[in-house]
Amino acid sequence: MAIQMQSKPTVIQEEAFRNHLSRLQSCEQYPAWLTSLKQEALNRFEALGLPSRRQEAWRSIDLAPILNAQFRPFDEKQRPHLSQADIAPYVCQEATNRLVFVNGFYDADLSTFTSLLAGCVVGDFQSASRTHGDLLQSTLSSLVTEGDDAFESLNTALFGNGVFISIPENTVIEAPIEILFLTAANQDVPQFGYPRVLVTLNPHAKLNLITRSVGLEPAKSSYFNNMVVDLNLLEGASLQYTYIQSEASNAYQLAKTNLLLHEKSQADLTSITLGGQLSRHAVAVKFLAEHGTCQLQGLSVLNDETQVFDYTVMDHLKPNCTSQQLYKGILAAQARSEFDGTIIIHQNAQQSDASQLNRTLMLSDDARVLTRPQLKIDADDVKCSHGATVGQLEEEQLFYLASRGLSAQTAQSVLTYGFAEEVIEKIPSVSVQNQLIQQVHKALHDDYNG
Repeated sequence: MAIQMQSKPTVIQEEAFRNHLSRLQSCEQYPAWLTSLKQEALNRFEALGLPSRRQEAWRSIDLAPILNAQFRPFDEKQRPHLSQADIAPYVCQEATNRLVFVNGFYDADLSTFTSLLAGCVVGDFQSASRTHGDLLQSTLSSLVTEGDDAFESLNTALFGNGVFISIPENTVIEAPIEILFLTAANQDVPQFGYPRVLVTLNPHAKLNLITRSVGLEPAKSSYFNNMVVDLNLLEGASLQYTYIQSEASNAYQLAKTNLLLHEKSQADLTSITLGGQLSRHAVAVKFLAEHGTCQLQGLSVLNDETQVFDYTVMDHLKPNCTSQQLYKGILAAQARSEFDGTIIIHQNAQQSDASQLNRTLMLSDDARVLTRPQLKIDADDVKCSHGATVGQLEEEQLFYLASRGLSAQTAQSVLTYGFAEEVIEKIPSVSVQNQLIQQVHKALHDDYNG
C-alpha cells in the first residue's frame, strides 16, 4: 500500500484500500450490515482526506514514513504460531479472561475464558456476530461516528476482527479482563493492521480492562497499527482501563480511544507508552450527562529517536462533571514527545471541575518536548486549571543518594522510577506494575534491578 502526500485519498492508492475492503466483504463471517458500515466508513475517509500539517491536531507530526511506505495487510497464513510461554511476559497474572490476537487474527488457543458471569459477552467480533449479532450491530452502529478523524474512519473500513465486550446491568467483574494484540513482523515487507475494541458497560456495571499492544522483537520489517477503542459507560457504570503500548523499535502506531460517560459514570484511564518509532495516542472524552467523573493519566518512557504524541480532548458537555489529567514523560537520547491537551467547558456545563498537568523529565540535552495544555471555557461557574513543567533530575537528590552508597547510575534509576511511579501505581494489578518496572528500565537501556 503506497500513499502519496496529497489532499485527497482519491490519488492515494485508493484502489489498494478498496481491494482490501473487497477481500473483507468476500469473507462469509461478516454479515451484510457490517460490510455496509465498512463501505460508509471508506466513503467518509475518501471525503475527509488524510490529515496534513495545516490541521492543528497534526501540525507537528511527519506522517511521510507511514504514508509513503509499501504497507500490505497481514496474512493469516504467514502469522507465527506462538505458545503460552511466548506470551507469558505480557500476561496479567490476575486476569482470568484473556483474548489474544496475533497480527490482528484471533488466536483461540492462546485465549483463556473462565468463570464469566451470566449475560456477559466477551469475545472476538467474528464469534460475537454469530452469537450476539443484533447486540453487536446496534452497539457498533451507534458508536461509529461521523467525525473528522480520517484514520478512525479507515480503521472502521478495514478492521478484520476485533474485541466485543458487553457487561450486563449491575454486574461487577472482579478480576481484570485482558486483551493482547501481538505483532510479529516476520515478513520482509512492511505490513499493517487495524485492531478494534468495543466495550459497553450497562447501568451500574463495573469492569477492570487491560489492553496491550506489543511488538515482538526482532522485527524483520516495519509495520503500522491503526487502533481504535470505543468505551461506552451507561448510568452509574465504572471502568478501570489500562492501555500499554510497547511496539517494536521500527513500528508506527496511531491509536484513538473514545470514551462516552453517562450520568454518574466513572472512568479511570491509564496510558503507558514504551516503544515504537512513532506513535500517537488520541483520547476523546465526552460527558453526556451530569455527575460523570474521569481520571486520565499517561506515561511515556522514550529513548533513541522515538517520537510520541499524546493528544487529548476532555469535552464537558453537561454540568457537574469532574475530570483530572496527569501526563508524564521521561525522555532520553534524541527522543521527542508532544502533549496537546484541551479541556472544553460548554456554556451549559456549569459547576464543572477540570484540571490538567503535563510534567516531563529530561535525561538528555538532545531530547525535545513540546507541551500545549489548553482551556476553552464558555461557562462562568467552573473550576479549571492547567499547567506544564519540564526539568532534569535534581543534583541535590542525586548527591544525597550517592552519599548513601548508591552508584550514579543506580541513583538516576531510583529517581527516574520515582518520577514514573505516580502513574504506574494507578494500575490495579501488581503483576502488571512489576512488569512495567522492568520495562521502564529496559526502555532507558538501564540494567538497574533494585
